[in-house]
Amino acid sequence: MIANVSLAGTRGLRMRKCPFCAEDIQDSAIVCRHCGRELTATPADLRVARGPGASGVTETTSAKGQGAASGFAVGLAGSGCLFMAGLLLTFTGIGALIGIPMILGAVLLPFIGALVGLGTIKGPCPHCGQSITAQSAQPGIDCQACKRRIVIREKRFFKA
Repeated sequence: MIANVSLAGTRGLRMRKCPFCAEDIQDSAIVCRHCGRELTATPADLRVARGPGASGVTETTSAKGQGAASGFAVGLAGSGCLFMAGLLLTFTGIGALIGIPMILGAVLLPFIGALVGLGTIKGPCPHCGQSITAQSAQPGIDCQACKRRIVIREKRFFKA
């Protein structure tokens, strides 16, 4: 997949041609700095930082415990409202058809919230370095500190 390996002039770096845009890039590059495409996997529409010295990729760590606890707390808070609404509907006769499933949902909601929280990842923003937390299933988020877009792929943060 990678062709035209050559030795860069004065810097002594091994260079190669990007298979997508044919620009010269370092042999060790993971993402092309010209077109933003990943070079280690199949072609993807992923743009990263352009310019020398900016890899645009930051590693993340799993925040399962924190995410599960947050998800459980949100689910617990929401379940109270859902339980009360289901209980009131149950007393209206025909509303029992809706009220009983709402009560069951209220019982399950904290556990569903905890399961959703298991996909939480945490790491530094690739733009500004601020610590951010996100769901790994999200395609991307905006950093709250610098307001720039961050792409999430394979549980890593990329500049967008």
